[in-house]
Amino acid sequence: MKSLFLVNSPLEMISAIEARAHFSITKTKLLLYISDTDKKVIRFLLKKSGKWDDIKWISRKSYYGLSWIRLIKKLKKENYNYFLSPIGSLTSHFLFNLKFKKHYFLDDGTLTLTLADYYKKNKDISKKMSLFEGKDKYGIKYNLIEWLHKIFNHKFRGVHVAPNFFTFFDIKDWEGQTVILNNFNWFNSLSNNKEASKKIDEIVYIIGTALVTDKILSLEYYISILKKMKNKYSDKKIIYIFHRRETKEQLKKIKKETGILIQENEYLIEIDFFMNNIIPTHIVGTVSTALFTLKKIYGHNLKIDTFSIETNQIANNHQIGFKAVLESQNKYVDNIYL
Repeated sequence: MKSLFLVNSPLEMISAIEARAHFSITKTKLLLYISDTDKKVIRFLLKKSGKWDDIKWISRKSYYGLSWIRLIKKLKKENYNYFLSPIGSLTSHFLFNLKFKKHYFLDDGTLTLTLADYYKKNKDISKKMSLFEGKDKYGIKYNLIEWLHKIFNHKFRGVHVAPNFFTFFDIKDWEGQTVILNNFNWFNSLSNNKEASKKIDEIVYIIGTALVTDKILSLEYYISILKKMKNKYSDKKIIYIFHRRETKEQLKKIKKETGILIQENEYLIEIDFFMNNIIPTHIVGTVSTALFTLKKIYGHNLKIDTFSIETNQIANNHQIGFKAVLESQNKYVDNIYL
């Protein structure tokens, strides 16, 4: 029996590869819903990870409501052993329409932490797992969408009480759910030459974030934090590794106002360190999934500092979820600077 993987980001692809090995999955169907900017990384990971039985690239430009209904209709012809998917409304197309024995969420950033926190408080994630994320939508547009789904016997909401996670985060195994720890066993095998890898003590790497792009923080406030970082480590060479969703305009302003050297990765920060035989010893950031993954990979050899974010600077609609992320992140980092 095949297992179905749905992936829409590089980190999810890494999680999918690790899950395939962990569960000893041999028959696979891989659906890739990938942005153009991430396709290079995905192709690299596919090449490195070995054969997948059936790979389908799903266009983000041409897939809309009816496209998903047609795809699910084809997928319904089979039953699946495992279904591994992202966290988010996209998964609802598959979750409530396909037959599978076990479902796990793949890691893609701090969404894992916010969903785990939601389940801890509500003991049910059904409202979160729908095409409209459990929100009540009204009007001609949404009535038409719901009518079309019913015509094609396509569900976009249903009962899904407990989330199961395949994750590198430290999540408590609450009643009704299963948490499988991702130890990055496959990922740690990527290094070109472990014996040639060298520790980089003279560089402090600042990990960029999409907090400004996602309108959680203002660019002006974020730049003020970067200036604090530069002053704190004035005796070191500082390199800012930007997030793939930071814009050219944001980076231009960061460089102009801080003077910090900005570096672009060829793939992902974790992959680039491995492929260039670099062992970082000091990393700095605010909030980023890379802080978790790099700590998981390099362990006690890596010092991670985070600079705290003032609560009143966080956009109101992100306050609750952001708190859950910070609480979990603080378990991994070495220091919090005010």
